[in-house]
Amino acid sequence: MTRVLYQAAAKNDLIEVWLQIANDSIERADEYISKLQEICELIAVQPAMGVARPDIADGVRSFPVDHYTIFYEQHRRTISVLRVWHAARGPLTLSVDS
Repeated sequence: MTRVLYQAAAKNDLIEVWLQIANDSIERADEYISKLQEICELIAVQPAMGVARPDIADGVRSFPVDHYTIFYEQHRRTISVLRVWHAARGPLTLSVDS
């Protein structure tokens, strides 16, 4: 079984998503974060379902979810979630290694 590991930047992204939605509804914020985490679990089972993103870095893939994009890498039996990026932020141009 492949496990999901969230990098610090992705954890911060999820907190920001939760805080934004929680302004309207804590219940909806919890549900949406659960949805994103469930999709990350699905990606762990089928990592090739995302799109290869050599424009960002070798080995990085992306998968869209509503207005967000999950950026991740596969490392043997681990999926490393790098970022959960909102489309309004523009294209991801930051180094995913930091």
